[in-house]
Amino acid sequence: MFRSSATKLRRSVSRRIFVPATTTRALLATVVAATSFHTSRTLLERPPTDFPFDIANIKETFQKAVALDDDKTTDAPDKREQETIMAFQQIATGFMSLISGNEEAKNEALADLVAQARDKMQKGELHDNLTIEEVFELVKTYVALIQQVADKYVGGIDLSKLTPTTFIYYLEREDERKNPSWKARMHRFCSTIDLDKVDELNRDLELALLAYADTVTDIEKGLSGAAVPADLVYANVDSAPGEPAHYVAIPRHQETKGFLTAPPLEVIMGVRGTKSIADAITDILCDSERYRGGKAHGYILKGGKFLFEKHRATLEEICRKAGRSKIKLKLVGHSLGAGAASIAGIEFNELSNFEVEVVGFGCPACLSKDLAEKSTFITTVVNDSDAIPRCSAATITNLLLNLVEFDWIPYSQRDIDSILKALKGFNSVLFSDDAVRKIRKTITPLIREHFGHLIERDVTNRIRPQIFVPGKVIHIYRDGVGMAGCYVPNDFFSEIDVTRRMAEGRSCQQPHIME
Repeated sequence: MFRSSATKLRRSVSRRIFVPATTTRALLATVVAATSFHTSRTLLERPPTDFPFDIANIKETFQKAVALDDDKTTDAPDKREQETIMAFQQIATGFMSLISGNEEAKNEALADLVAQARDKMQKGELHDNLTIEEVFELVKTYVALIQQVADKYVGGIDLSKLTPTTFIYYLEREDERKNPSWKARMHRFCSTIDLDKVDELNRDLELALLAYADTVTDIEKGLSGAAVPADLVYANVDSAPGEPAHYVAIPRHQETKGFLTAPPLEVIMGVRGTKSIADAITDILCDSERYRGGKAHGYILKGGKFLFEKHRATLEEICRKAGRSKIKLKLVGHSLGAGAASIAGIEFNELSNFEVEVVGFGCPACLSKDLAEKSTFITTVVNDSDAIPRCSAATITNLLLNLVEFDWIPYSQRDIDSILKALKGFNSVLFSDDAVRKIRKTITPLIREHFGHLIERDVTNRIRPQIFVPGKVIHIYRDGVGMAGCYVPNDFFSEIDVTRRMAEGRSCQQPHIME
């Protein structure tokens, strides 16, 4: 049953949710695909006249390609070949320094070789490299704040020992370990989401992303053209600490008569999150506070209560003027906006004249487990390895402990071996079998001697997370074939996934890019 459901979901994704990175709904590609979220139709669904090329265009394309080939000459190496030759020459010089140089020259050459071998073997798509660099830059930028948080929980973590080499090889190890088979095993006994839920989440994502609009006019236009058209009644596009930007809207098509009483008045509230992952990390590292018998993230709690206190009286007045006894309030948000919407939803849900539903995309961990589990009117959607729902003071500290304990030297030795094989093919005279064996024999102990002090041993036990993502949780993940979606427990995201896609939720334009 689980396999057939997942297959059905994948077929649906490929059939109806093709998500270019530039469109506004890549999510369900997240969502189904969930949180990448802008949707569009597949080529198979387009009428024949929409096919992007006609025969004339195809012929012209081929003619241009042939002309380019005719213009090329093979007398001199192209730029890429020249760069490759220069890189190999530089690496070869480094290896020779290890064999013949003095102690100081050896140490300098060794550090350069490790970095060059790492970069050469790890070089991949631009998107991957940028993501790695961005994440490591965040660690460096916020090292003082992260150090303060880590010291509060465990103390004694020397963050100066963290290097790009450590992070990149740790990322590679995690990518290897958390492969599609591992993901399938983790979701084996989880219920899959159905296609109706996918469509619903697509509509909700559209509303959540409107909160990032720069002007009130943009929000009005977006609501008018939404899958569920609505009229804007309030908007604030400027955020302040603890006061998130948001809008309030009334859907146009509402029932006016009920069986015995008038139906509830439907109202939508969209809440903006932070516009960068850097801001989000700053906010996420705030302490938790006591809340309704449990705990809530302090910064998010403040934003949610602000929304509740600002609009409660106004919404109740609108309800009376409309001749309704209740308000059916849907709150939507992304990132920290999803967290604030969740807290506001909990507050409104305590009132007898409100029926509340919250849908959050990429919501951070913001509630203690008991509060998170019983808030069943909240739906949280997490996209694959998105870091924000996994980030808390505890999980960030645990990640740092993992990094300083990680022995990356075997990975570096493997890459150097690969480079040596390539150099042998590049110059078999200079890099003979004897020379390669001598280099290996020299470099292996040198790497351990030179870099071993950067690796800690058995630093400390890990910290148990205290706050979790709220409500019913949907995880959209890559299963090796396409996208799959399952309901998972609230504590499913109790550690940060260090992968090449962990920073996909870094902007409002591409909250969770899905390809």
